[in-house]
Amino acid sequence: MLAANYEGVGSKLAAGGYGAGVESSQIEAALAEITSKNREALPEGPARTAWVPWLTAWATRAQSELQKQGKQAHVDAFINTAVGLKQIK
Repeated sequence: MLAANYEGVGSKLAAGGYGAGVESSQIEAALAEITSKNREALPEGPARTAWVPWLTAWATRAQSELQKQGKQAHVDAFINTAVGLKQIK
């Protein structure tokens, strides 16, 4: 489910699904949506507890490493994350 979330948000961002406004606003909306989708996918319990460190690290790294990069870098990060998650089934 997490892979589908990252893939979906990355595709939506690439397609302009977060509006045609300022890129930084589109990126913020995409990051907010991935957080929301991941919370929905992982109900309270052991699975969420196990994933929280990774999800937090991903978000922190995305903020620090992609902060000054554009929309395409974020799209790539979402899509590449989805690919990686699919490989660790």
